Amino acid sequence: MPADIPGYYFNEEKNRYFKIMPTGPHSLSAIKQAREEKEREAAIQQGMEKQKQETMNMSQFLRWRQTGSGGHSSAILREKGQRVLFKQITLDTRIQLPLQTTASNTSTVCMDLTSSQGTGEILCSFENAGILRYGYQVNPFFHMWGNERYDKALSIASMQYASPIRRGNGTDRTIVGTFYGEIGDVSSSLWRLPIHDLPPLSQEDTTKLSECAPEDITTSASTAAYKSGRVCRTVSAPHDRDTAPALHYGFEEETLWASAAEDTYDSVVAGGNSGIYAFNSELQPIQRMHVKSSIFVLKSSKAQPRQYWYGSRNGTVGLYDIRCNEGHQPHPLFNQLSSITYLYPLEDHSSGHTVLVVGTNGLINIWDARFPYTPQKKKKKTYHTPVKTLEGHQNAYTRELGVDYDPNTNLLVAAGDDKRLRLWSLINPDSNEPFWTSEKSLTGIIKAAKFVTDPPALQSVWNTIALVEKPLFDRRCPGLLVCAPFDGETPAIEWMSVSR
Repeated sequence: MPADIPGYYFNEEKNRYFKIMPTGPHSLSAIKQAREEKEREAAIQQGMEKQKQETMNMSQFLRWRQTGSGGHSSAILREKGQRVLFKQITLDTRIQLPLQTTASNTSTVCMDLTSSQGTGEILCSFENAGILRYGYQVNPFFHMWGNERYDKALSIASMQYASPIRRGNGTDRTIVGTFYGEIGDVSSSLWRLPIHDLPPLSQEDTTKLSECAPEDITTSASTAAYKSGRVCRTVSAPHDRDTAPALHYGFEEETLWASAAEDTYDSVVAGGNSGIYAFNSELQPIQRMHVKSSIFVLKSSKAQPRQYWYGSRNGTVGLYDIRCNEGHQPHPLFNQLSSITYLYPLEDHSSGHTVLVVGTNGLINIWDARFPYTPQKKKKKTYHTPVKTLEGHQNAYTRELGVDYDPNTNLLVAAGDDKRLRLWSLINPDSNEPFWTSEKSLTGIIKAAKFVTDPPALQSVWNTIALVEKPLFDRRCPGLLVCAPFDGETPAIEWMSVSR
């Protein structure tokens, strides 16, 4: 036991005493912060060890389901099966993007996924780098291809695939989003960018993909830990026809953080520092609602398509109705007391009236829209407690962290400011803690994460090739797509599979 020496403290890692200084790494505040960080890391490691001890593999789960499930409902069996499956998730393949920037460490990263005509698509953006679109496949091995880049100098604040809309002589697939940064008199803009379909892979494309397939990265024990490669840029995606010009609506004194589109009902909504703005699908303004705090998140309601959930910097959560003018908008529903970073209306979950809200300060809550707090003009307000609180999220103040919810599995993935990913089950009756925690990323904070529970189907051209090295039973799905820094210099897309 080290002796207490007045004016000095003992550093256990370096096994020596240091003089306590008024500022710097040896100040009292720095010493306290380092000890708290060490205690937090020890608690995380203890939780990860507990998760590993409770791991049941798929064979054990199937045996338990047949012999000892105890008459559980089908919903409980599915929930437990999903947890067993995703507990086995590990890094399968890392693809380095052809982008020389360190933006993934310091700025907003937007990512969205879709599949068109059997071809998977990854859409991602980085500060001052514009929008990049790639094709991707999961089977027979994970890989990415393409070399499309739009608006190279823009800093994208939000971005998502939108519904196809009819324009001119045809129907355009589009991307809707917002950017910030001064361009002329415009400080921020809402935009809609038409895109073409990525064509199916040809026989020549499969040859090129096979030639530049990711290679095994081995550990000191000479075992394959994961695969690593680069985007196959020799597989190009020619434009099948000319697309219509992009649409823009600029703001001179506003910063837009969020956007959402519901083109079936001819509406697009953007949120900024001063208000929520409603447009039709052609980005013609309809109305606006002033807000007291910046709008960080917008999400359309599938049950009420003309309503949009919003989350703000000060923690306010509410509904915006494009049919109502500003004086008749619904009152804010909840206040999470921390900045909102993600929300998802759980309209197919439980009663259909709940919403999942993720915020800073490590808060993940499920709220019931039927029991909002009562707004008052005085400082004191009457708050209702959330229906459920998920524990274990690590995020003190960072807005740009990867979060995604999959309604098919009722699973939530969230990246923490401790450089780890965590998985929760929203319908786990036994625990509100994460059931899986990743190892710490050595290269930086994870800025984007997406579930891939229904990956693109194996393209038919692969059926003509003898897949000796990748038999049918070794095909990888489902999993997670993650955007993380690569060696601290360039961003990479990581495919994390449950079958590795």
